[in-house]
Amino acid sequence: MFYDERIERERGRISRNCIIISVICALIYGALNLFNILLCLEKPAFRHFMHLGVEGAIILSGIIILAVGMLKYFSRHDERSRAERDIFYNKAGFVHLCVTFCAWAFLMPLTALNPLPSINFYALPYDYGMYLLFFPIVIYCVYSFKKSEIYFNYSLLNGNDYYKYVIKNIGKLGLRTLVLFAVSLTTLCFSIVAVNITPKNFLSCALSIILTYVFCFASAASLYLLLSVLEKSSYDNEKMLISKATVISFVTCVGLIFVMAIFSIAASSYINSLSREEINAFAMIGITIGELVARANYIISGMKTISILALTLSLTYFCYEYGRVKKSKLFSRSAAAFLGIAGIKNFFLSCYQIAMVITIQVVRDMAESMDGFYLEHSLSQWYTNLSYTASFLQLVCICLMIIALVRDGALHKANIVSIPIITVMICILIFLETQTNANDFSYIINTFYPLVPLYCVFLVIFLGRKRADCFNK
Repeated sequence: MFYDERIERERGRISRNCIIISVICALIYGALNLFNILLCLEKPAFRHFMHLGVEGAIILSGIIILAVGMLKYFSRHDERSRAERDIFYNKAGFVHLCVTFCAWAFLMPLTALNPLPSINFYALPYDYGMYLLFFPIVIYCVYSFKKSEIYFNYSLLNGNDYYKYVIKNIGKLGLRTLVLFAVSLTTLCFSIVAVNITPKNFLSCALSIILTYVFCFASAASLYLLLSVLEKSSYDNEKMLISKATVISFVTCVGLIFVMAIFSIAASSYINSLSREEINAFAMIGITIGELVARANYIISGMKTISILALTLSLTYFCYEYGRVKKSKLFSRSAAAFLGIAGIKNFFLSCYQIAMVITIQVVRDMAESMDGFYLEHSLSQWYTNLSYTASFLQLVCICLMIIALVRDGALHKANIVSIPIITVMICILIFLETQTNANDFSYIINTFYPLVPLYCVFLVIFLGRKRADCFNK
């Protein structure tokens, strides 16, 4: 293992920016949730505001770190002070992460035992803000590291026991997860003394906590392992234009997109086809149609999270490996725009959805008027248009990347035909959106959604077979 000062300084700069992103996003989401609580509850109590604890910890920790860094290094602009500032933020980023996860672990059992009322909250768990932060921060980190030509495991890559150290790091992650689990379990046990909890509620909460930690550790370990495989494959790749690991990860990502589309169609068809007797049967076991839809959406959101992160990793390493052979500003900027839209879209569309619910609630509290229903319809239409606009911009980025690859000679000129085909497909979808109802159009979207990623898979597989030394031949 070795230490590189330049890399550590870059890591400090990226850590500082991640803290800034987390504070801004937590402020936006926390403000929306606070307004929602004040609006929907007549007499909010302390137990209700615990659901804003994670956002509060992120904001407080981030502001303190940024303030200390600014006061300590504001008037010093020499090379040594800049190096010290970057080292400070590198360490402070880890502290910020620890504070956030400790608050998350501490509040998990308390919020489970004191849930918010079902109005406006059935699909918003207390840590939903952390889930939304995951997209922009992970995408920013991965892309920034590769833009600066930095490997996450840079100190391990030259060693002979690379995967041995990777497994050790996963073991360290497991130990830290156990520490957080101990915090949650201790909080749950102490809450028995303060609150009269039935054995059934205690076991239900304990099981929920165990499943949450198992899922989080499995997801984080899988993501780190995928990242480590991509790094090693990319680092060792000298002959091929694109490494095998990058190709495999891209194919896996598209496979997940297909599974997600199939599940979305199946779940939507099943829920829409439920008879009154079947709805009553679900109600008898305490599950409403709204909760059934919410559970389906949770599964789809989880699959979407994994697919987006896999796409982020594979596309980032694709850009990095391609850039080592052929520098293309059009390709790199289009890829950066695609990833930026993917990171921002999930966070801000989710926040917009919460704001829409709040506004609708205000209108309904004022009066059941036609203006209220008109505003509700308008807000829903705005949400749909924003979502489609973001998806349209991502398709534009894909088209620009194809143009860049054709212009560089990496792909055959015949692939330019795909651009008018994608354009025609977009026009067809716009037309069908105006001619069909929401349910029918959701089937159409889920059918068309995997087609472009499938085409991109064939392109990546083709590029993965090309040798770097034959690129310009």
